[in-house]
Amino acid sequence: VTEMRGSDLHGEVVFRAVGQLDKGKYEFDIPLDSTIESAFFFVSMQCLEAVTLIRPSGDELRTDEPGVEYHHFEAVRMFTLPQPLSGPWRVRVSGRGFFSVFVKAATDLRLADVTFSGGRFPMKREPQRVSAKMKGAISDIAFHFLSASGAVIERLALNREEQSDDDDWTYAGE
Repeated sequence: VTEMRGSDLHGEVVFRAVGQLDKGKYEFDIPLDSTIESAFFFVSMQCLEAVTLIRPSGDELRTDEPGVEYHHFEAVRMFTLPQPLSGPWRVRVSGRGFFSVFVKAATDLRLADVTFSGGRFPMKREPQRVSAKMKGAISDIAFHFLSASGAVIERLALNREEQSDDDDWTYAGE
């Protein structure tokens, strides 16, 4: 009997999108880096038709590959990948209705805290200060606002501001 503990063993959220989608095909880009020991993909859709994971090379992941744990339910697909390749993975999903896509990872990197401050009237595009605390050995980092479908809306230019210990950094900007 296979034990489904993928979410429990993967403590860091790498990607999350939820919302309502019309009937169609949708793609979500998921950045995975070399620090990720294992990744857990969860896809749920009210009227789910198909889910495919695409490797950074562009090849589709086969669910029967050695080491891949795969669970298929009527409205849910779950994948656990040991030592996934670094790069942009893609989740391709078709169907309609309420959906949820999230990816969690087993990694030493941590997004410890994100805060927004300033700009009392966001609809008037007043500047807001964004601050994010990261823990772990960081070499290259980027922050983005994403739409519900996973498309990049805006890249945030956050600068490294302070370090409280060897592996604890604060990034901030407007």
